[in-house]
Amino acid sequence: MHRTAFLLRPLLLLCLVLGAPALADEPDVDAGRRQLETIATRLERYEHDAELAKAREAVLEIQAAAQALIDGRTPELQSLDARLAELGEVPEGQDEPGDVARERRVLQDQRAAVDAELRQARLAVVEGTQLLERIATLRQQRFFGMLSERTTPPWRPAFWRQLAASAPRDLGRVRKLWHAVVEASREHWKA
Repeated sequence: MHRTAFLLRPLLLLCLVLGAPALADEPDVDAGRRQLETIATRLERYEHDAELAKAREAVLEIQAAAQALIDGRTPELQSLDARLAELGEVPEGQDEPGDVARERRVLQDQRAAVDAELRQARLAVVEGTQLLERIATLRQQRFFGMLSERTTPPWRPAFWRQLAASAPRDLGRVRKLWHAVVEASREHWKA
């Protein structure tokens, strides 16, 4: 007994060392879903398109992490299903041997945990897709609102006063652009 425990300790340590980085690298689906909920509740308060663009990027990152988890854990679920299928069904009216019953319980518990995690990840992908649609709709509404914003028509004197008031600034910009073009063409012909 002592010798078996002595031999199993290094094996257990190796499993912990090799399994720990894999567990640390997996994204936290619950944290991602909480972040999606936070973005969804704050969505209407974002005033600028840049804020909406950042929210969109955050949603895309959460979706990508959830999809990576789905892609990575689905083979594990399939493996657990195959192992459970190999054990077969519990015979009716008969008691199952203790080691087989323990193995079945362990596999069923592992399967339930992996399946729950995959369901949460799939839900995060769906929620992310819905949130992306809301963000796109909100950005479109704001863009069309900006396009249809009323401005002073050109037949009103106020239009021409505004144009005259901005003329010095616009003229300065045109001069800077002209000098940049002249300098770029000089540099081009020097080469």
